[in-house]
Amino acid sequence: MANPEAAFEEFQRRTQELDALLERSGNQIGGDRLAEARAALEQGDYSIADELFAEIEERRKLEVQEAARAAFGRGEIAEAEVRWGDAAEHYARAARLDPRFTTLSKASDFAERTGQFATALRYSGELVELARTRETPERQAVALNEHAINLQAQGRFGEAEALYSQALEIDTATIGERHPDYASRLSNLAGVVEAQGRFAEAEALCVQALEIDKATIGERHPDYATRLNNLALVVKAQGRHAEAEALYVQALEIDKATIGEGHPDYAIHLNNLALVVQAQGRFAEAEALYVQALEIDKATIGERHPGYATRLNNLAGVVEAQGRFGEAEALYVQALEIDKVTIGERHPDYAIHLNNIAGVVRAQGRFGEAEALYVQALEIDKATIGEQHPGYATRLNNLAGVVEAQGRFGEAEALYVQALEILEQALGAEHPSTQTVRANLELLLSEKPD
Repeated sequence: MANPEAAFEEFQRRTQELDALLERSGNQIGGDRLAEARAALEQGDYSIADELFAEIEERRKLEVQEAARAAFGRGEIAEAEVRWGDAAEHYARAARLDPRFTTLSKASDFAERTGQFATALRYSGELVELARTRETPERQAVALNEHAINLQAQGRFGEAEALYSQALEIDTATIGERHPDYASRLSNLAGVVEAQGRFAEAEALCVQALEIDKATIGERHPDYATRLNNLALVVKAQGRHAEAEALYVQALEIDKATIGEGHPDYAIHLNNLALVVQAQGRFAEAEALYVQALEIDKATIGERHPGYATRLNNLAGVVEAQGRFGEAEALYVQALEIDKVTIGERHPDYAIHLNNIAGVVRAQGRFGEAEALYVQALEIDKATIGEQHPGYATRLNNLAGVVEAQGRFGEAEALYVQALEILEQALGAEHPSTQTVRANLELLLSEKPD
């Protein structure tokens, strides 16, 4: 031994530290075993102390798991009572204490429901990693679907679509294509396909999901109502408003008999019905539906949630349609403030809300300000939904209108032509949106100075 004194000092230091640790755990060990371990330590024998620490570690692990189970139970109670904010907190605590499949899955789900998209994405990423290494293929599909939901919520549509497709491939090989979970994944895939403007493809997926539901969970189930609502969304996107309205009403009737009229999902479906009612020019009726949806939101998800911002934005739209521009602008601003602290300023929905506030700014004659807002929205669209999406064409059309209002007719014409080409390709020549842009272009050409 090169330095026996130093080695002896190190031995004494370590012995004292271990002795102190044992002392702090004395209540769990008992006096006789503590004395035995100490005596052994003085002789350089660590085996008894090691056994005691192993016992304490295992006991504490069980205590942590018990705490996680209690937090999870509180989460389930809060979920049942539709206190989603509380549920998200409890499930998050359970996941931190004991990160297993069920806790991570719930933590991700309720973080997403409460608008904490970055947090949800982190939990679902952990869920996917766990599932790939420790879980069955069926659970791997569940994890991939959950992660895809969170990617979609952040506007990462291509990534989300790939994961939904991967989950469906696993489902085909495991639970089969006539299972309610397969229908759920089909419906989710339809949502992200619709978000990218591929409406006919999305509609076919929605119909397929509904057929599975009819044969499994039946037509009086809340999930069936959700699938009806999703089909209505894509039907409305293709301009078939009366058909979409009938589907929304059917979904709401199922909701009333199942989840009830105070549930956040009921608010979503009311909001969607309001959109199609508004599209048919029934503004007062639509406004009442938006207000009703917002009241439900206040009592459930709260006023700092992205969904609440969306409903505010939609209410602003129908207020604007009735000529109350100042009131509408204030609502749009409020929605954007919520967006900034939830989804952020690079999200497709933020672009939609910028576009909408630009419209009411333009209606008040502030053309330069409106133009800047449209340009900002288009920049976000380029980085998210892309330049072949109908939403991008809508923003181009709106930018063209404000450019035209400022007398820059050649520039406006080019923008209308670009928007028309996108819409004809994505929606067809007879879609109402396509016809609107074509009419705008024709009017410009007929009135443009030589």
